[in-house]
Amino acid sequence: PNQDIPGVIALTLFEDYIYWTDGKTKSLSRAHKTSGADRLSLINSWHAITDIQVYHSYRQPDVSKHLCMINNGGCSHLCLLAPGKTHTCACPTNFYLAADNRTCLSNCTASQFRCKTDKCIPFWWKCDTVDDCGDGSDEPDDCPEFKCQPGRFQCGTGLCALPAFICDGENDCGDNSDELNCDTHVCLSGQFKCTKNQKCIPVNLRCNGQDDCGDEEDERDCPENSCSPDYFQCKTTKHCISKLWVCDEDPDCADASDEANCDKKTCGPHEFQCKNNNCIPDHWRCDSQNDCSDNSDEENCKPQTCTLKDFLCANGDCVSSRFWCDGDFDCADGSDERNCEASCSKDQFRCSNGQCISAKWKCDGHEDCKYGEDEKNCEPASPTCSSSEYICTSGGCISASLKCNGEYDCADGSDEMDCVTECKEDQFQCKNRAHCIPIRWLCDGIHDCVDGSDEENCDRGGNICRADEFLCNNSLCKLHFWVCDGEDDCGDNSDEAPEMCVKFLCPPTRPHRCRNNRICVQPEQTCNGIDDCGDNSDEDLCGGKLTYKARPCKKDEFACNNKKCIPMDLQCDQLDDCGDGSDEQGCRITPMKYTCEDHVNPCGDDAYCNQIKTSVFCRCKPGFQRNMKNRLCEDLNECLVFGTCSQQCINTEGSYKCVCDQNFQERNNTCIAKGSEDQVLYIANDTDILGFIYPFNYSGDHQQISHIEHNSRITGMDVYYQRDMIIWSTQFNPGGIFYKRVHDREKRQANSGLICPEFKRPRDIAVDWVAGNIYWTDHSRMHWFSYYTTHWTSLRYSINVGQLNGPNCTRLLTNMAGEPYAIAVNPKRGMMYWTVVGDNSHIEEAAMDGTLRRILIKKNLQRPTGLAVDHFSERIYWADLELSLIGSVLYDGSDSVISVSSKQGLLHPHRIDIFEDYIYGAGPKTGVFRVQKFGRGSVEYLALDVDKTKGVLISHRYKQLNLPNPCLDLTCEFLCLLNPFGATCVCPEGKYLINGTCNDDSLLDDSCKLTCENGGRCILNEKGDLRCHCWPSYSGDRCEVNHCSNYCQNGGTCVPSALGRPTCSCALGFTGPNCGKTVCEDFCQNGGTCSVSAGNQPYCYCQPEHTGDRCQYYVCHHYCVNSESCTIRDDGSVECVCPTRYEGPKCEVDKCTRCHGGHCIVNKDSDDIFCNCTNGKIASSCQLCDGYCYNGGTCQLDPETNVPVCLCSVGFKSQRCDQKENPCDHYCQNEGICTLTAFNEPRCKCSTNWSGTQCERPAPKSSKSDHISTRSIAIIVPLVLLVTLITTLVIGLVLCKRKRRTKTIRRQPIINGGINVEIGNPSYNMYEVDHDHNDGGLLDPGFMIDPTKARYIGGGSSAFKLPHTAPPIYLNSDLKGPLTAGPTNYSNPVYAKLYMDGQNCRNSLGSVDERKELLPKKIEIGIRETVA
Repeated sequence: PNQDIPGVIALTLFEDYIYWTDGKTKSLSRAHKTSGADRLSLINSWHAITDIQVYHSYRQPDVSKHLCMINNGGCSHLCLLAPGKTHTCACPTNFYLAADNRTCLSNCTASQFRCKTDKCIPFWWKCDTVDDCGDGSDEPDDCPEFKCQPGRFQCGTGLCALPAFICDGENDCGDNSDELNCDTHVCLSGQFKCTKNQKCIPVNLRCNGQDDCGDEEDERDCPENSCSPDYFQCKTTKHCISKLWVCDEDPDCADASDEANCDKKTCGPHEFQCKNNNCIPDHWRCDSQNDCSDNSDEENCKPQTCTLKDFLCANGDCVSSRFWCDGDFDCADGSDERNCEASCSKDQFRCSNGQCISAKWKCDGHEDCKYGEDEKNCEPASPTCSSSEYICTSGGCISASLKCNGEYDCADGSDEMDCVTECKEDQFQCKNRAHCIPIRWLCDGIHDCVDGSDEENCDRGGNICRADEFLCNNSLCKLHFWVCDGEDDCGDNSDEAPEMCVKFLCPPTRPHRCRNNRICVQPEQTCNGIDDCGDNSDEDLCGGKLTYKARPCKKDEFACNNKKCIPMDLQCDQLDDCGDGSDEQGCRITPMKYTCEDHVNPCGDDAYCNQIKTSVFCRCKPGFQRNMKNRLCEDLNECLVFGTCSQQCINTEGSYKCVCDQNFQERNNTCIAKGSEDQVLYIANDTDILGFIYPFNYSGDHQQISHIEHNSRITGMDVYYQRDMIIWSTQFNPGGIFYKRVHDREKRQANSGLICPEFKRPRDIAVDWVAGNIYWTDHSRMHWFSYYTTHWTSLRYSINVGQLNGPNCTRLLTNMAGEPYAIAVNPKRGMMYWTVVGDNSHIEEAAMDGTLRRILIKKNLQRPTGLAVDHFSERIYWADLELSLIGSVLYDGSDSVISVSSKQGLLHPHRIDIFEDYIYGAGPKTGVFRVQKFGRGSVEYLALDVDKTKGVLISHRYKQLNLPNPCLDLTCEFLCLLNPFGATCVCPEGKYLINGTCNDDSLLDDSCKLTCENGGRCILNEKGDLRCHCWPSYSGDRCEVNHCSNYCQNGGTCVPSALGRPTCSCALGFTGPNCGKTVCEDFCQNGGTCSVSAGNQPYCYCQPEHTGDRCQYYVCHHYCVNSESCTIRDDGSVECVCPTRYEGPKCEVDKCTRCHGGHCIVNKDSDDIFCNCTNGKIASSCQLCDGYCYNGGTCQLDPETNVPVCLCSVGFKSQRCDQKENPCDHYCQNEGICTLTAFNEPRCKCSTNWSGTQCERPAPKSSKSDHISTRSIAIIVPLVLLVTLITTLVIGLVLCKRKRRTKTIRRQPIINGGINVEIGNPSYNMYEVDHDHNDGGLLDPGFMIDPTKARYIGGGSSAFKLPHTAPPIYLNSDLKGPLTAGPTNYSNPVYAKLYMDGQNCRNSLGSVDERKELLPKKIEIGIRETVA
């Protein structure tokens, strides 16, 4: 009696003691059940203990010979004991008791589905991919595809609706499918059904004074107040709630009637009235907790900030720490005598009365023990050190920067003791390496490191991001590859800041800079029909056409002939920047200085020199590109281009080299595994796993690996090649992870079994073949009612891990923003990847021990269901079921590309795997397919005769790399998991690793007595100060502030950063730290219209008179140099109106330059100028060039000497163009030798490595090995043609004479597999061989015909290349159809010639039929019967 018990939650009784839990003090206590004596606090927890039970065998004594022991009392379901040794039968939910009072009958409503187990479930749970019945009867094989989250209703339109929207009178689905059969529909438990219009309304609308049914049915028979005096009855629902909840600014009634008329409320005699009129118990005042919600119960209290040497009582009072656990109750609530232990830890000092104090308090000049023994037997007092200094154990002070610096600065070396070598991922290591603090304590204004390093570099939040990440203004970390890509990845648009992106250099993977000068896009994003830039400049000049409204180049730009604009300083710089050479034409050059003469290349070794008329310019060689910084041609890294090499790519100067892994061999520019034919293709549908031997066809060798019950469903599979194990997961009866040994070479081991049997909802699995672990994505479900209070992303989704050959399994990662679906591991790097399907689908990565977690991909994703790792090309591939595409990205998140799409015939891929150069995939609608991994060619669907394929897997000995196992060097109590640095030991969920063993809590410090709220924990910083380590969403000294509450505006989503600060992911159209600003606010100027791109970037549509990315420039000033006005044409082009003194397209030419020092006079009447020259001459110009050059030559003045120089027209030369030019002068390039033909035309003889009319381009590779000189070819070719002509005429005459003697024509049939092939003359097969082969010999002995290919046929080097365009022919009169689907024609071109000539012979050499039989079809058409 009269004891302070703030708030009892649960209690129980055993023997003479009563046990209870307190919600305010978060403790468990006991006392005598009648007297209240012997009160003792047993446990103090960080969280409220919600229930308590005492376990003892005598608590539940046996009842012998009761009626329910025999045949369950005759009851079909439940047998309940009753007084007087009687019993009754009862039924579970959805069942009712029959007339015999023994049998339970199912009572499923019209809105429920009856399982085969007689269980009743809502009808929308049927076919939602989750086994709710327990026997799979609600998930039959004929279920349609379900795209919604489990527990929601799928409309006929494919939309998803909450169950509460069914029969609510609103057409939420669009096709009214949610409003069907409402006459028999039974409303949810939280709804009321209107009888007349058969609609369901929320129960809180009942008796609320409003006619919601339409006939006032919901306002009839409303109940009276039936609550007890200590309770308040809600006005509408008539629910009873505690009076303490009335006027607490938190509506507990559905109609908020508990918060009405609060200004008139009065509190009871033992209650405190808050400023918001809420009433709380008196003893809750000044207890350091905000019970009023406006903190008025904690105002005007005693000082609540205790010093380091004080003890904070539970009620907020401060007492000296020497009074803690001294046997006396010094706190009014007795909290100073709770949790007093019999022994102290090693870092504490024990007082004589049993009190434990910090060892640092010993000999500090203050008596902390009650009797002062902590200050006895002390050395002479050392000088007092400042807060930025360390105290040496032997006495004296040293700078904090000298602590743990590797040198002994204290006499006893104590400054180098207890140094920290490594901190956790969520911790920050002080600069002196002496302590680890939570990373969220960085830059919070409190020096937690003695050296103050946690408060350095705080301009943008401290250095918390990784080397490849960008620190947003809101303290989030995002990949560097996402900066200036046109999408708001930070949430506050700080990664797309215009002032930063203008200076941003486009990376090699995103080389195209948009016209707005602030976005860089990939080559694949140009000309793809999508406006990725926001100003459509990535779709310009596609297919050689200007797709946007023509715009002239700016005044500081040069307009190329191909409509491209380049900076003016790139004109006439000797390099072709336009691409068509127009920027290097008509340039003013010194003729002898810049020419492409022999042995001279002014362009350098990395560029070609080109000379056209009087213009000389350079083009970078293949494999080189221009560096816009130094204006030089530099090596182009071809390895950055997706698909350059099958596996590894090595960049070389001007080229590259492809390399295959040691277990692969190069074949036709691809890497083929050694023993490639040993690969096995595993296919899974709902109930079966089938294995197919290469080359993968159903009629070939295949086996059934596993068959499970039809009420189950296979969701994922993987192989463990070293152990000959295939492992698969199911989600229904039975749900779990199973394995089977395919070959079972070790007969001692079990052939099949179950892994981690306590986990029943795996989605996909991945095998770590190095450490012998298995990873899987896992999910459970919540009751539908939870959707009203909890977003579906808060379901208990997780990434789990377990031993393949052991019992240890645990949840590794939680807090998923959606459903984790596919998973893949990369043991070589110690990383894993998984897809997340939800409102914002993405792909995450983390180390395989759960650290280093972050989002890797979040673009081009809608429903990513497949994931695969290409360990050899170091890329990740994903499949998107909804978008029908397969994407790929490098390990670091860069170079994201779409590899395969519907353009190649891909439709709804579900799972994928990759081996060699092929992606293998499966989809429930299209079956099994394969496609080249770089998207070359079309998708090939394999005819394997397997229905509803969901999974695909390739197995080969070289697919799982042979790697060392770092776990062999560790001894772990629970699990050993890989990471990028090796391996680490991991404990089960809820436990932490301390000194190699798993303990319940690694952060709990018994010396830390600060009360932290909302799950926060008390820990000590380096100075020994008590601080609360809060969860990310909370802040404040006691974690009392939910900083995400109402922080983001305009629909923004709040996410706490690593520093514990609230950050917002803004809705489209909004930006700023808390989404309070519109993206278009004050962006467009001069009347421009602003629109928002898909990446949340502003884009302006300007008025015709203005231009610029913000419409900030007046068109005339932007494009014209010396003009105040201009004319804008209908096509958007600008025509400058020049003053009299200026001319040119942009008014850029000053006419007065003609005067060359003479006085320039502007004549407005003639709209021109004239010059008063220094020699007294008055003319239109004072140029020395007047009449200087002959024969149409162009005169220019040398800028240094002012001497006139002539640029001669074609055919003339000399200083004044008065001599005819030798046509060979400067004609041949690259050391080519020029000769004149009989018609006085120049002709070049090129060196070995060059070709072309002027030797201007490199020779093809095939010709580099051909050392036949041009001169030799010129002699040989005519001779060969002459001999061929003579031979043909001779053979023709001979054949004509033979024809007169006999009509028989000999043919040589070649028989191959029952197919007759007729070749007119085998000795002339040189005419039928591909011209790439130079051997014109007889038919190869290995000659054969493949009727299925009809391409290259033959053996050895002289293989036939069959034509692709001729129609099918019949080669044997016995055949009834064409030989192959492809054309084959073996007629002899020599015979064809003779028979054509034969028509002109006097005596015909053959009949028409004979000629048709031998001649090609195209010649046959022209045959006409010759009349003798």
